[in-house]
Amino acid sequence: MDRRRRVAILQAILIVGLVLSTWRLSTVPAGLHSDEVINAYEAHSIAETARDSHGNFLPLFVQAAEDYREGFYVYLLSAFDRVRPLDAIWLKNASVLIFLMSALALYFLARELTDNDAAALTACAIFVTTPWVFVLSRQLIRPLTVMPFLLAGLALSLRFVRTQAKRDAVLAGVALGLSIHTYLTARLFAPAILGGVVILLVARRKELPGAWRAYALRAVPVFALLALPVAIELIVHREAVLTRMSMVSIFRDDVVRSFIADHGGEPGLWTNIRIFATRYLANISPRYFFVVGDPNYRHSPPGFGQMHDAVGVMALIGLASLAWKRRWRELAIFGIWLVIFPIPAAASESSTGDGPLLGGHAYRTLLGAPWFAILAGLGLAELAAPVRLPRLREAGAARWAPVGVAALLAVWYAADARAWFSHYYNDYNTYTYNFYGYETEKMFPLAMALRRPEEKIYLGSSPVGWMDYYVAYYEKVDPRVFQETMGERHDHSFERLGTPWREYRGLAEDGIIVSKKSMPVEPTAVVFSEDGKHEEYFLYRDLPHARDLRRWKVCGPFPFPEGQLDATHADRDYPAALMAQCDEADNWRPMGLRRDKPYIDLWERLSPDENQFALAKATIREDESELPHTRHYYLGSDDGATMWINGAFVYASDRAGRSYQPQQDYIKAIMDRPENELLLRIVNGAAAWQFGVVELPTGPDAADR
Repeated sequence: MDRRRRVAILQAILIVGLVLSTWRLSTVPAGLHSDEVINAYEAHSIAETARDSHGNFLPLFVQAAEDYREGFYVYLLSAFDRVRPLDAIWLKNASVLIFLMSALALYFLARELTDNDAAALTACAIFVTTPWVFVLSRQLIRPLTVMPFLLAGLALSLRFVRTQAKRDAVLAGVALGLSIHTYLTARLFAPAILGGVVILLVARRKELPGAWRAYALRAVPVFALLALPVAIELIVHREAVLTRMSMVSIFRDDVVRSFIADHGGEPGLWTNIRIFATRYLANISPRYFFVVGDPNYRHSPPGFGQMHDAVGVMALIGLASLAWKRRWRELAIFGIWLVIFPIPAAASESSTGDGPLLGGHAYRTLLGAPWFAILAGLGLAELAAPVRLPRLREAGAARWAPVGVAALLAVWYAADARAWFSHYYNDYNTYTYNFYGYETEKMFPLAMALRRPEEKIYLGSSPVGWMDYYVAYYEKVDPRVFQETMGERHDHSFERLGTPWREYRGLAEDGIIVSKKSMPVEPTAVVFSEDGKHEEYFLYRDLPHARDLRRWKVCGPFPFPEGQLDATHADRDYPAALMAQCDEADNWRPMGLRRDKPYIDLWERLSPDENQFALAKATIREDESELPHTRHYYLGSDDGATMWINGAFVYASDRAGRSYQPQQDYIKAIMDRPENELLLRIVNGAAAWQFGVVELPTGPDAADR
């Protein structure tokens, strides 16, 4: 393929990626997750003061939410912030830029690995339409930043193997060294690339005399020089910098105890190996790749895998092609990478509250995406070539059979991609209501309008977490003032810089009510008066056409072993034996909502004990002429809840341990009988134990989303 045509096709692919990643960017997602708000405000703080929100001067690791995240992405955002301060939608263009840089780096890597222009272009097209990567291109978070540097570093290293150009070795060291500053996965992959290339060159030292020494003397020192500050930081401030890693490690005492309780064994190396193997298999499972994806809906919308189904078939064809042509070097590179890319996710817990060992993690396995894209691109390109193997040239029409297969795979892929993108743009906000502060921006002007001079605002961490950063971002608090108040923070919250409220009895504005009703366990806002008294105010949705499910029958409590909250909540099987036990003993206890609370308080009305769960059922009646009928619900619970309809699993809350908030989870359920059983299992680890369900006449409209 001539250069002009190749460049034109590549430009078209990148333009498609740009359009897809920026279309409806201001509305999908419809709000900002706490990590995004933190990154946006940290970038603004550095842009304005050269210090992070904690006052650290040009930090290598930004302290942020006490998780000491690598600073590269925040510094990139700060450059954008200088143009349009505290504008998250504008800042997301930084993620789009990283996404397109990754696609470009992947193209050059694919050319080096396959020596096939068509395969490289196809791989690039697959990459920009892969859900695994695409979701990150629209978020203000840093995992994607590692990709262009690692892919470019490997591409330059392989080009050095081909050309022995010393400049390529130096640039490879630069790219791999910079990757260390982006995301923790680079700490495994960058040294692995350097070591692997040196070993490859040593193995070919007769064919390429002196090449390994030329590469090692250029790439390795440059890499070491750029990575040295990170290494020093890890050594000098090890405990602080590794805080986040220790928080998500699968080798924490509570995870080990839970695993031993479920699977037996004793604490020690062998148990740790079994735990690691469990996580590794969860992150390399075909079911994770192509069926269910990451169980955290923010990472991966439900009902789809991390990749489109056709990619799996095309990738296998790509591998077979390499084996058929005996390209052992390329096979070794793909094989080694495919073995090691799940390791960061395997060493850390799942992103879902169903249990620390369950489900794959889209962000920490992200480096698997380019390899599947390259293999799939190679497979499709090999099939689509007009002439296959020499012996097929004499086979007449048979030689075109692979082209037909390639066309069918391309149509299959296009259909998968169309379905996924339609689902993402139309339904992503519905499924991720829990994770984003969709209406948080409206909260602060409303709060400011309700002030009284002698009162101060206290904003709790519910429902979106790290509310202090939301306040600072939406009210454009001067970073210098924010830095001075960080010492006053307590339990992820802080007094809003003395901002007062005035007393009120209730107000509705833009679909939001601020009320004194006793609703969530952890209030969204608490007013402290000068005399030491406090009043609780709660922020929740105004749903005038919704109705509470008021009549329930409850059976229980049923105890479970201490420390087994996650494991109990993770069970998705319909509790048939317990249902039969409750029916036979007639242990169903009628419970209805009380006027002062929109939830059933099981702690008060059933049992105040810890480590137990209860079953609650309600009957949903339908007109036979309207079957099947779709129902829409909002569920709130403390702790986690699981729902079955007519014995079939429908939904489980994202976390086992959580506090009640109204409208925490949106659930769409199909009723296919005149009389339907809606069954909930509500687990309780300790303290408050509550649940409530609201039924909507239709699904959430655009404003609700």
